[in-house]
Amino acid sequence: MAFLLTQAVEWILSERNINHAELARKEANNTLSWRVLTIHADVLRFLEEAASLADLRVRQQQSQEILQKISQQIEETLLAVEIYADEQRRLFIFPNLTKGSDAYATIEQIIAACNIDGVRLSSHLSDPVTNHPKDENGTYIGDQVLTQLQEQPPYHFDVNLVASFWGSSVSAKQRKQLCTACNIRPQGYGAEQVEAYQHNPDYYQGKAESRNICCICMAQRSGTAERWAEDGPNTTIWLDEV
Repeated sequence: MAFLLTQAVEWILSERNINHAELARKEANNTLSWRVLTIHADVLRFLEEAASLADLRVRQQQSQEILQKISQQIEETLLAVEIYADEQRRLFIFPNLTKGSDAYATIEQIIAACNIDGVRLSSHLSDPVTNHPKDENGTYIGDQVLTQLQEQPPYHFDVNLVASFWGSSVSAKQRKQLCTACNIRPQGYGAEQVEAYQHNPDYYQGKAESRNICCICMAQRSGTAERWAEDGPNTTIWLDEV
C-alpha cells in the first residue's frame, strides 16, 4: 500500500498518465522507482550530554515528541509513508521526485520548523530505488534502507535559535553564565515564556539562577516530577525501566 500511495503521488505531481500495466513489470522491464527519505539527528549524543537523570528523562521525552511530530506532519501531507522508526531517525518511502521538487521543499520546511531543544534535524534523500530485489535497473529498496540505517546521524545546533537566547535583552551577568542543564540558554532565561511563571517572572528568574539553570529547564524538570506523581509509584521518578 505504501508503494502504491507514493507512486500515485508521483504521477499526480508530475502530471504523468497512470498506466496500470507498469505495476506488473519487473526485472529489466521495470519502469517504477521510489526514494528513501531519512530524517535524523544524533539523539544518543544529545542524551549523553544530560547533566542529571532528571535532565536525561526530559531530553528523552523531547527527542521522541519532536520525531513523532515530524512523522505525523509528513504523513499528513501524503507525500511520504513511514517505514522505520527508532530513537534517532525516521525513514520514509518517498515518491521518485528530486530535491528540487516542490514536494521535497515541503518536507524541508517541516524539518526546519522543528528542533530538539536547539539540535537541528537533517534529511537524506536517496537516489531512485526499486521495490523488487530482481529489478535490474535500480537499487533494491531493502538494500538502500540498510545503507541509510548505518549512516551516523549529524549533531548540529540551530545557530540562529541559540543566538536568539543571547540577544541584547540579556544582561551582561547572564551572558557569562550558561544553563548547566541545556548548555545553550543563559541561567535564569525564559521566565516570560513559561505560562506558570508569567505572574512573577523576576522571582522565577532568580530561583532558576540560584539553581544554575534557565527557567525553561526548571519548568521541564518540574513537569517530570509532576507526571510521575500523577502516574503513581509503579515506576521510578526518572526511569520507566532499567
